[in-house]
Amino acid sequence: MNLAKSHFKGEEALQLWMEKQLDRVLWDYVSQFENKGDNDNLLEKLEAIGDGPEGFLMLDTVLTPSKSSVEELRENAYFEKYGI
Repeated sequence: MNLAKSHFKGEEALQLWMEKQLDRVLWDYVSQFENKGDNDNLLEKLEAIGDGPEGFLMLDTVLTPSKSSVEELRENAYFEKYGI
């Protein structure tokens, strides 16, 4: 743990990183129990709406709302791309 601490800008940054890692691992774990047939149905629905601008605007009729806020998604993207 002490070796890892030196690579972060303090305890809070380390804690945030650990929480994100645990969240990612838990999502991966839970996803193995989801019904795989639902994924096939989702793919069919996505293909049916097409890939044009109209299809893009209809994505909310096919996809379930995100469990993360815009801020969380942005933060995760920055962390994955830049490590901050």
